[in-house]
Amino acid sequence: MKLSKLTTTLAITLLCAACSPHSHKNSDTIIKLKNGTMVEFKTANHVILKSASGQMIQESYFTHPTFAEARAQLKTMQHNLIENRQAFLTQNIHYPLRVNINGRADFIKTSKELKQKFDTVFTSQTVNAILHQNPYRLFSNSQGVTVQGGAVWFSDKGITTVNLFSTKH
Repeated sequence: MKLSKLTTTLAITLLCAACSPHSHKNSDTIIKLKNGTMVEFKTANHVILKSASGQMIQESYFTHPTFAEARAQLKTMQHNLIENRQAFLTQNIHYPLRVNINGRADFIKTSKELKQKFDTVFTSQTVNAILHQNPYRLFSNSQGVTVQGGAVWFSDKGITTVNLFSTKH
């Protein structure tokens, strides 16, 4: 999938807007994002996401990677996906890459194989999920860190799983 210059500019603008905290209520525990969502740090790796009204949306415990590492890793993935596909293939993927579609799992073993199947695995829906993920709204559990509610999963070693959701019913 080739990204146009306008799409690239828009994606970078969205990333910058999503990544920069709007204000700090208490700089060492709460970050308030531009949309009013609050990120509360119980510890550096125990993160609670709350709505503008204070309702808990999700709670995550980050281990491998830590929350700071996961945010940095996501930003690198986003940058490489836009600017340097070869770097994305070699630096941001943990092989074998599991690809789930229609209840079936497929495993891509090498960057060469992924290069051949790139547009099938990294559909526009999957690419957009990565590019539009706010680094402060990551969720982590024992499977790793998820992007956009499970579209992509990654660990400290890179993307481990891509879930392709069929639009057919």
